[in-house]
Amino acid sequence: MFRVVSMFLLLLGAANGQSPWLDLRGNGVLTWTNASPAGRFSLEWTPRLDGGWRAWDFYQDSPMTAQVMNIEVPMYFRVSVRTNQSKFVPPDGKILMMIGQDTNNINRYVEIATNEPGGVMIYTSVQLADGLTSRHEDGGGPQFGQYLADRYSNSVIQVGLYMVNALLDVLLGDYDANIDFIGNWMANTHRPVFLRIGYEFDASWTDYDPFLYQEVFRYIVNRYNAAGITNVAYVWHSQAAPVRAALMEWYPGDAYVDWVAASVFGSPSSNNRSNLVAVAELARQLGKPFMIAEASPHGISATNGVTSWVKWYEPTFEFIRDYDVKAFCYINCDWNGPEMWQFNTSGWGDARIQYGSITKPLWLQQMAHTNFLHASTNLFHRLGY
Repeated sequence: MFRVVSMFLLLLGAANGQSPWLDLRGNGVLTWTNASPAGRFSLEWTPRLDGGWRAWDFYQDSPMTAQVMNIEVPMYFRVSVRTNQSKFVPPDGKILMMIGQDTNNINRYVEIATNEPGGVMIYTSVQLADGLTSRHEDGGGPQFGQYLADRYSNSVIQVGLYMVNALLDVLLGDYDANIDFIGNWMANTHRPVFLRIGYEFDASWTDYDPFLYQEVFRYIVNRYNAAGITNVAYVWHSQAAPVRAALMEWYPGDAYVDWVAASVFGSPSSNNRSNLVAVAELARQLGKPFMIAEASPHGISATNGVTSWVKWYEPTFEFIRDYDVKAFCYINCDWNGPEMWQFNTSGWGDARIQYGSITKPLWLQQMAHTNFLHASTNLFHRLGY
């Protein structure tokens, strides 16, 4: 009969190139404390003290659920922990496919798609925390997060968090109630959520101060960590446009960023390519997965036949392959329609796949490739949730 021993340890070296395995010579309740709740762990066991370690299949590359972990173990165990790991990254060779950006156009896309999307996109703001538990319309198409969560129960959710003209107020605590409301809603979806905090941080339209932006990003992540919210991956999203400051001047730090992202509106083969490549290369240097967080054929549309495909879709899929894009978020909307966009989207065109006589079958052919992850009953598990 094994003696029950409670073992406490502080993990120090696993993320710094040292051996990740911590040999624990005892059995009972295995307890350890992590530097951050963002990470993964594996367990091995042995029936004897002289070694012979074996993988415990149930706890292989499992996501941590808290900063202090407690696992009941029947024998002798050791644990391997990887801290500060990016959350919800698809397996090697796989790309998470998401569709946005309003409920109407997401539904219209699904009507012609072979598979429901792996993720759906919504938008809200720190100022109002709108469009989550009730339908909200402000001229850019209806937002209704709970409807999408219920309708697409096997899809992840990608949230764009608007913060323009609110950075200092966030740091003063003026929007704590709204931030908490958004966090609680995300937690209650019980699935992976990708939160783009202050999306397109370096765009001229956001006019964010780099220092304040970093502080607000960390403020929100710290607040959600303190609340025990573990199903949210934090996305650092650049517009990949002409830079107002060096990209790293906006960077909140490795402990706060799970994903690096960029927008693709112009063709990846256009003059903007160097900016887009710079963000993708930075993601690689930082060891973070790379997401195309917003994508739509600016000035090309989905309805110009072969021209649409050759000028935008084909080079976009090539870029996805060449730069190891792990998540691709397509905005399926008519940019000429919504009232919100009329001030600056003249000539953007209709990006709705369902109306492209040439682009629709070619798009569906791409989506049929096994490297794209769509909604399924095991999608969340494949993302480590």
